[in-house]
Amino acid sequence: MFKRLYLIQMFAATLASSAGLVLAVESSSNESQNMNVRADDFEFDLQARQATYTGKVVFTQGDFKLNADKVQVYLNEANEFIKLEAFGTPARLKDGLSADAIELAGRTLIYEPPAGLVTATGSPRLNRDLDRLQAARIEYNTQTQKAVALGNANRQVQMQLLPSSSPANLTSD
Repeated sequence: MFKRLYLIQMFAATLASSAGLVLAVESSSNESQNMNVRADDFEFDLQARQATYTGKVVFTQGDFKLNADKVQVYLNEANEFIKLEAFGTPARLKDGLSADAIELAGRTLIYEPPAGLVTATGSPRLNRDLDRLQAARIEYNTQTQKAVALGNANRQVQMQLLPSSSPANLTSD
């Protein structure tokens, strides 16, 4: 009975810790929103302190959304959320519903909450409104909302920035 209760507590801690991703990445207006997780399958490894969601994984809270094929959540011994890895074709993180919302995508997204850093690799791209950024690696700081794009020998950093007066950005009254 004790072991079963402990497993239930660990499952609850995993879900609560998963919410840490959302609360750290999203805007403060979402903090009071419910967090929802959907996936085809869920597995928790008590010894490794690792939760794995697979198959059409969707984390949502307010205007924050993470889509991936597979998400692994790592906890420390105090059941604190320390890292999230999302894999997909691509995995997508969207913060906001407005036209200037940030969308970060790549085959792999790694989120490290203490630093507020999301690293995208595997054909990563960062979109905001009609502006586009592509590189070999993109690092986005959720706390400062700053991005760093890194190229390599096979891929240079590419940017497409549209001026605010471009026809695509104009609206009629």
